[in-house]
Amino acid sequence: MIEGIIVKGIGGFYYVQTQDALVECKAKGLMRIGKLTPIPGDRVKIELLEAEDGKGVIVEILERTSLLTRPAVANINQLFIVISCTQPEPDLLLADKLIISAMKHKIKPILVVNKIDLKAIQLDAIAAQYLNTGFETVFTSALTGEGIEEIFSLMKGKISGFAGQSGVGKSSLLNALLQRIAMLTGTLGDKSFRGKHTTRHAELFALEQDGFVLDTPGFSNYELEDIMYDELWTYYPEMLNDAEACRFAGCIHVAEPNCRIKALVDEGAIDQLRYQRYLFMVMTLKEVHKNRWR
Repeated sequence: MIEGIIVKGIGGFYYVQTQDALVECKAKGLMRIGKLTPIPGDRVKIELLEAEDGKGVIVEILERTSLLTRPAVANINQLFIVISCTQPEPDLLLADKLIISAMKHKIKPILVVNKIDLKAIQLDAIAAQYLNTGFETVFTSALTGEGIEEIFSLMKGKISGFAGQSGVGKSSLLNALLQRIAMLTGTLGDKSFRGKHTTRHAELFALEQDGFVLDTPGFSNYELEDIMYDELWTYYPEMLNDAEACRFAGCIHVAEPNCRIKALVDEGAIDQLRYQRYLFMVMTLKEVHKNRWR
């Protein structure tokens, strides 16, 4: 058997990149007994079909280190969460949700603030909101090439994903990163500045210097799954170090008295706007949890 990684799945066919070739495969029927569905990023074992050159069958999916469901992709090491500093206006609530989802699935989040060539006045304001999180942040321009080399070096030897709001320039960044790969890049309407959906399926692209990169559809909305409202704060690094100083055990840093985290917000040590988005998500998840048991 030969080991490889699924780079694309379309219509029941899976394209597996091995050390020597790209092999078109179908999944062995017995795999369905375990309710396993092959997805991009899966490391698999395949058997080549003697009667059909360049084709094979997937016989085993190796253990996954991470799994995302939207888009469905396995074994991502890091997720580049792309924010546009303008055109479209940055949706930082969406960015926070993507960060939380990545951390939940043990994937390293890296913030990418794109379109800095447009010199938007909120560039510093965006950076300030994540200053105390410890998240790595890269400032980029697909137009001028600024920040491209930094991202390229971070991708070496990794399976990296790109995600973010529609229209923020993910595909343009990938074009700049992977000049040999032709990817469809959408344009923004002159009046609405709303991004067109240009990426239609999850697909991994091999890097020349070792590693793979995934482009994903842009999001206009994204809801957190399988996260309880009272655990949400654990995905905020800026809250973790001081949470034990709260008066009550189990404090979720919303309305409890003598909450150290709320004091840090008042003191400016934790960003007020990011904290307000946290409160909104706590209330939303509370409502979801309440309705789940009705």
